[in-house]
Amino acid sequence: MLAIFTFFEYEWHGEKIPNLVDEIQWLKIKGTLTRGSDEYGEYYYIDAKSVEVMNERGQDTVNN
Repeated sequence: MLAIFTFFEYEWHGEKIPNLVDEIQWLKIKGTLTRGSDEYGEYYYIDAKSVEVMNERGQDTVNN
């Protein structure tokens, strides 16, 4: 069995920082997909408007 882990960066501008416990928690992030760049090239991240720690695991494949 092959396990693939995907990570996607987000940038949070809110005052309250989400209380994250570990790297396996699922987050619900609403925001705008934004293109950024640094010395390594271009990348995409979510400019987050809201961040919510989920109580249950979500879908493995997200379509929208």
